[in-house]
Amino acid sequence: GKWESALIVLKGLWIRGLQISQITCNSAISACDKAGQWKQALAFLSGMRATALPPNVITSTAAIGACQLAAMWAVALGILEIMGGTAVRPNAISYTSILSSLERGRQWEMSLHQLSALPGRQIASAVATSNAAISALEKN
Repeated sequence: GKWESALIVLKGLWIRGLQISQITCNSAISACDKAGQWKQALAFLSGMRATALPPNVITSTAAIGACQLAAMWAVALGILEIMGGTAVRPNAISYTSILSSLERGRQWEMSLHQLSALPGRQIASAVATSNAAISALEKN
């Protein structure tokens, strides 16, 4: 699949010691996201943290999205928590992915908690974010 090709290319660049951009890593993690390869997405994210190339909001949100597809809500929340401890600020898309992950995991109470914390985090509560929380409630 495309995610496997992305892995091969990125690993080849790393092995050769070539400079890798955030855009390259974002593309690889996004490919993993679309394929539901959350473990590979996390491996890329960890690899970025181990280098001088810090993840940005796009990188982290794509990794959260990969966790969402696999219903790995606890891992997705871990990524969100790490983002909170860095200069990377989660955005509405990040929270929509978190809430969708919680929905898949049938974690409606946690969905409400995350949604209620949005105003304090200075995140505009987008319609999609609110819909994700409502959908989580609906399924319980």
